[in-house]
Amino acid sequence: MTRAPTDNTSISPRGAFGVKLLPAFILGLLVTSCSAPETDQAAPLARVEDRSVTSDDLQDQSGIIYISLGEITERWIDNQVLMHHAKSSSIVDQKMLDRLVDEYRQRIVAQQLLDSLVFRRTRITPDGARDYYNDNLQEFQFSGDAAEVLLISFQQLDDAQEALRNLSAATTLSDSVLSPYNYDHQIAIRYRLIPVLDEAIFSAQPGNLLGPLTSQYGYHLVQVIRHFSAGESIPIELVQTNIFNRLFQKQLPLIRTTILDSLREVTDVEIHAN
Repeated sequence: MTRAPTDNTSISPRGAFGVKLLPAFILGLLVTSCSAPETDQAAPLARVEDRSVTSDDLQDQSGIIYISLGEITERWIDNQVLMHHAKSSSIVDQKMLDRLVDEYRQRIVAQQLLDSLVFRRTRITPDGARDYYNDNLQEFQFSGDAAEVLLISFQQLDDAQEALRNLSAATTLSDSVLSPYNYDHQIAIRYRLIPVLDEAIFSAQPGNLLGPLTSQYGYHLVQVIRHFSAGESIPIELVQTNIFNRLFQKQLPLIRTTILDSLREVTDVEIHAN
């Protein structure tokens, strides 16, 4: 009823080999320094002064899975509160802060360019990914009971109930059907979820749309696609992004060096001896 997923932890609608290449420190900077726009698809989770953030914003910028959304929201609030008061604090050296911000801005721009160039030169084929999977099959096993699920989350109960009526009438839960909602296609590991979701997911028959379920994070609709047992091999379609990242990391040092050398050749660079 859904598209093929891409990862064994959290599956996002970016395609089989969709991968974010920005380093973690840059992603963290973006979360704390950029104003998160409100979208039509997700209600604001929090607001600090003139900045607000939605679950879509946090997931897009940090790659989190839903069960950590509350913690990430609290972290975002703390950062925004500190940034707000830092602007008027005499403790903060404004000139030094401006220099640091400019330095990090340059790093972000440079890293985005390098990531883009590296990605274009990366050569990972489906056959190469399958060969890696088969050669390392012992690494792709479930450590506990698991389930492939769709989680659709809401801030308001009325919205969840209306979505349940609409989705129950749909023949398939395709991306186009789910696009108006804040949904997450992921692998859930038993006993690692909040209790209400854990109990529902691992007691439900695959295919049924459950809910609305209530938790401290809001209201949820859940569809179990399939269950897995501990020790069972993870299907390759669920770990394609994982495999891509591993193969990418193997190629990265050589590709990075080649790109930087080629850019230096067409750039006016002068190095002075000390």
